[in-house]
This record gives sequence, C-alpha cells and structure tokens, in this order.
Amino acid sequence: MSSEYATSAEGWGQFNAGVHEFQQFEGKANPPPILKVKCINTKKNPVFEITRISPEGKSACLSLDRKTFQLSTKAVPDPTGAPSQVGEIINGHGIMGVIRLGDDKPPGSSSSASETRVAEAYLVMITKAIPVAVLHSRTVYGVTGATLIPVSTPFTSTDWSRSVQARSLIRNIQKYIETAGFYFSESTLELPNSTKQSFAGDASPAFSLYCHSQGSISSSAGKKAAQTPVQNIHGWGAVNMDFMWNAHMVQDFKVANCMGWVTPVIQGCVVGGILPGYGAKLHTSLVSRRSRHRAGSRTTDRGINSNGQTANFVETEVIIQRPEKQEFCSYVVVRGSAPLFWDDRGGVLVGTKPTPLNKPKSPEAQDALSKHFSALTNLYNSFCVLSLLDPRNDECLLKETMEKAIQIQTEQQPGASNRPSEYVHMDSNAIKFKRYSEFVSAVEGSLLGRSRALGCFHFKAGTVKQKQHGVIRVNCLDCVNRTNLSQSFCLKHLAWLQ
Repeated sequence: MSSEYATSAEGWGQFNAGVHEFQQFEGKANPPPILKVKCINTKKNPVFEITRISPEGKSACLSLDRKTFQLSTKAVPDPTGAPSQVGEIINGHGIMGVIRLGDDKPPGSSSSASETRVAEAYLVMITKAIPVAVLHSRTVYGVTGATLIPVSTPFTSTDWSRSVQARSLIRNIQKYIETAGFYFSESTLELPNSTKQSFAGDASPAFSLYCHSQGSISSSAGKKAAQTPVQNIHGWGAVNMDFMWNAHMVQDFKVANCMGWVTPVIQGCVVGGILPGYGAKLHTSLVSRRSRHRAGSRTTDRGINSNGQTANFVETEVIIQRPEKQEFCSYVVVRGSAPLFWDDRGGVLVGTKPTPLNKPKSPEAQDALSKHFSALTNLYNSFCVLSLLDPRNDECLLKETMEKAIQIQTEQQPGASNRPSEYVHMDSNAIKFKRYSEFVSAVEGSLLGRSRALGCFHFKAGTVKQKQHGVIRVNCLDCVNRTNLSQSFCLKHLAWLQ
C-alpha cells in the first residue's frame, strides 16, 4: 500500500505529487447490450415483443400486451396473415420502465379494469449510450439517447396523446433523459461467462454501480434488510432504491416478476480511467449517486422533509481497482442540504436570506432530524457532520439553528446509535474571496486525519480486509463549491494500491 494520496474534484486524476497523469477512459469495452422492440399484430391483440441479445448471441423474449398491459416471458405466437402485420423494429440498450402521462391510472389502482386506460402509457427505452468506466468487471455507460414508445395503438389512443402538448412533453422528457447525466451498467445477464463473476467468484457480494461497495456486503448478508433501501435485483446486484432514478417506473415489471428486464439508472457523475505507475495500472473510478428524493434545483429545494430526506443528497465513492490481483478499495463521503426546515426566501434575488422555518426544538424539526440520522446510521454505520456554513454573514442564523438542533437531538437520547459521532464546523469564508490556499492550509490536515480515522473499504480475493467505519456528511449552503473542495480533501487519502 502506498503512502501517496489520490486526489479528486478539481485535482482528480493526478496524484498529490503531480507525477502520474490520469488516463481518461477511452471507451474500449464491451458494447452495450442489444434490445429489440418489435410490434406484432396477432389475431387477438397487438403485442410488443422485446428481445434481449447477449454478446454470445443468446436471446430471451418478453412480450407486452398493448391492450391489457400484461407482461409475459412466453414467446409471442407467429402472426398470421400478411407480413405487414409485423411493425417497426426499434433497437436499444435498456428499458427504464413505463411512464404514464395525462390522467392514466397505474397498476393496482382502485378503479375497475374498464376505467383503467393505457392510452397515455409509454415504454421508455435507452437507444444510445457511451462507455465511461469499468466497475467491478462491468462496463458503465452514460445515456445519450432515449425514446418513449407509446403502448397504445392508433385505435385506442386518446386525443390528448395526439395533441401538441403531449408531443412537446415527450420531447422534453427525452431531452432530459439524454442530458441530465444518467448512467447504467452492464447486467450479468449480458456478460460472457468468462467475466460473469466478480473478483471473488460466485461467493462474492453483489458489487454494482448502484450501491456503495460496503453496502453490497450488508445486502448480500441480509443485514438490516428492513431498515435500508438496498435490494438485490437479479442480474444487477445490490441496488440502493434511493438512488435508482427510475424506481417509480418499474411497477409493471415488478408485478409481473420481470425486474431483470429493467435497467436501473442513476443520476450523477461517473468518471473512469487508469492511474499508471506503482508497479501496475490502477483502474480508478469516481461515482456520484444523487438521491431521487427532493432532487430539484439547489435554489428551489432546500432543507429536509418530514421523512428525513434532505435536498440534493449525493453519495460520492472513489474506487481503485487492481483486477489482476482481484483487489479493490473504496472510500465514501456524502453531502446534503442542511437538515432543517428552511428556505431561501426569494430564491436568488439580491438581499434574500436563508431562513429557518421551525425552531430547533420543535417536534417536527426533531422528528425529521432523527429520521435523517437513522437513515445515515443504517447505511453507513456512523457519521460525522461537517458544516461549512459561514458564521459572518446571512448564513449565521442557519448555522446556529443547525447546531442547536443537533445539540438538542444528542441531549434527548445520549448515547443513541443514530447520533453523529462528531459535529465539526470549519470556517470557509476564505473560499468566497477565492483565497483557496488559506482554506487548504486551515482544513486539509484536519479532514485528512478524520478520513484516515474512518478507514476505507478493502476487498481482496474474496475477503474483506478492512471496512470503512463511517462517513463524513458535508454541507454548505448549496452543497456546491465549498462542499466540493472539502470532499476532495476527504478523498485524498485513498490512493493506496501499488
């Protein structure tokens, strides 16, 4: 293990000494899996036949009845009559699920079957993707193209689905999917046999893009299954449902026991490459997973909700892999809005101030904070709260309210497991005036020390060598510049394989 440090954020891809250049991932990996959606008009019903083709040439089929919306893995009977009954074939790389627009009702609603229409239901398909990294033997792809395929037929569609408003909405959804930073990984169902296993073979945990590495261990062992959102999905491994952005679109597949056909996607950032030197090439990845809860823009979604979910919550993991030795290590940090009910009255208007909406000792504020802390404890075992709110300006009231709320929470149940191991405030005022060197000299040593104390996750040849004991939860006002810089210091200590 090396004593050198790997950097992240602005300095990502270069060791602390500045000697080794980070070689960006060039996309030389397995091509995305192929899906074909074909419309077949049988004697009774129009059906979508979805065919998945593996790199080995093997195929599997899924049928979707466009009238009853039933999914089945049974083969679609050959259409009778003229060949014109076989419609257009659409090629893609994954199915995100089904989205319903207009006033359509989802499966399981209380209305009768005759009242439940599928006229505004659309099958969302990933049509273009580029490889960006290799993670746990699987290629990770960035989504660059998507299409919404109407499930209804021309004879059953509504006037709304043919309107200008509907077409505009569909175009906007497609554009959002293509440009908002969505990522997915190869499924083990599409991998050749030679690479179907993880580093440790069949007995290894279900490491994946969709959950931090240590969380996959707990998921595989069945620990805390009732408390955590981590689930094992056939073909995809451990998936944290809080970070699966298409979780609300998969109900039809879940009911039909066809979840293996859905491609989970995360929103955030995935960067992969190689760090040469140290006796071997190190496969390095930076993965940021953004929570699907309260994920509006930073100027419109603030603080916490009654379920304990904070706005703009992001889990960032740095992973360094050494495939030839069946070894990797990872380190996780998280960020999220200040865990209070607060608002920035007026948004970005000049003169507006961050304003707490509840007193720190109010039952609503304490209940929400307790739920948030419990969620962090269940996912990461323990956590340290790092606040970068500025005590000299309009953020002062928010800082003091947050400190008071955490203090009350700790005093109410001293020794409770779902309490921060430490609350730390660091003065980040120098960053606002672009005096970065002052901030670095003031906080870098402290953050590196706390990061080392937490350790990191180390997995080698089927054995967990070390675990990360907790995470540092960082927040400034908007969880952007100050948070980025401080998290880069936290992640600096990780480069250690040689």
